[in-house]
Amino acid sequence: MATLNIVSAGAAQFAVTQIADKFQRESGHSINTTFGAVGAMKNRVLAGASAETKARAARWAEFIKRLARVSEISSAASAPPGSVQLVVRGEVAALPLKGVIDLAAERARLAKEMQKAQADIARVDAKLSNANFVARAPEEVVEEEKEKRAEAAARQAKIAEALARLKDAE
Repeated sequence: MATLNIVSAGAAQFAVTQIADKFQRESGHSINTTFGAVGAMKNRVLAGASAETKARAARWAEFIKRLARVSEISSAASAPPGSVQLVVRGEVAALPLKGVIDLAAERARLAKEMQKAQADIARVDAKLSNANFVARAPEEVVEEEKEKRAEAAARQAKIAEALARLKDAE
């Protein structure tokens, strides 16, 4: 059984999903789908792909390009700078983002999200460090605040990872 990876424009998600489901049922092969903005999906790069993967991509190229609305599927020794990289079964597929998104605007948006996460953590820490609050509040409320802090800390970590990826994209 083979696995087919499809990268498609988000606008085609409904149709691609229906076709992929039918193909899986009738052929027994599995399909992995990834959806994104049309401009972002125009070029896909198989970075450091094995000969088998390159051959499979070449064999299915026209089908993939038509279905996913991509103009090109190419291979390279490594992912281009400023690209998002997906690892599927040890193979790297890269989506070049340079020129597709405004890196400065994305950085600013993430910085604002980071400030919000930090403020959420500080607010919860202030409550939890208040002995009166902890002593008087029901145990469920204290646990809920601890969960809010954990969620904000996880959000903060993800934002930090995204900012680091953007720094590498320059």
